[in-house]
Amino acid sequence: SEDGGTKVEMAQKSNTETYLGMTLATTSREERLKLNLKNGVRVSNISKGVFKDAGIESDFVITQINNEPVYSAQGAIAALKSLKGAVAIEGKTGAGVEKILAVKIPANTDSE
Repeated sequence: SEDGGTKVEMAQKSNTETYLGMTLATTSREERLKLNLKNGVRVSNISKGVFKDAGIESDFVITQINNEPVYSAQGAIAALKSLKGAVAIEGKTGAGVEKILAVKIPANTDSE
């Protein structure tokens, strides 16, 4: 039904967080099973910024930030906000390819 669809959209909206042009969404169990992951957050949208520059693409699933596992969009963004300088972001592409990317987070992000 139509109203079922809007409920899902609302649920997904509250499940996302944006930081420095990268929007993260908490993954569903199905998404994790498909990629054979225990945890992770999906990049649902990415616009220009340090994450895009580092090679992170839409649908990339971040599993670890500086070797710390991430379980929710909120948790991942909180971790990123607490970090400065070079940050190791580990995860899998939508196609299931494992990648580790180094992102340089600028020191002057407090205004965001």
